[in-house]
Amino acid sequence: MLEQPLKWRKPQKIFVNRISDRFYPDVPDEYFLRVFDVMKRASWHQFQVLTKSAERLAKLSDVIHWPSNVWMGVSVESKKYLYRMKLLAGTGAKTIFVD
Repeated sequence: MLEQPLKWRKPQKIFVNRISDRFYPDVPDEYFLRVFDVMKRASWHQFQVLTKSAERLAKLSDVIHWPSNVWMGVSVESKKYLYRMKLLAGTGAKTIFVD
């Protein structure tokens, strides 16, 4: 399933892990980096990635090769989580968004 977007020729907007969190601490770094590699290779698609795990996002940001077709976002469900926007802004993501 991971490499399925590479088979789709028509450009698509893909929301990555709609009901889970790719940055959740239990997701191994190796797998996480494979996901970003696929997104980079599938450059004709636009990938939207959303996380509540902004701390892990910030820690891994330096090892991610941020392709321009990846939109990175954080969830900010209350004032308590406003700090996530600052962590997101400190990443190398070319396009960022807040949900």
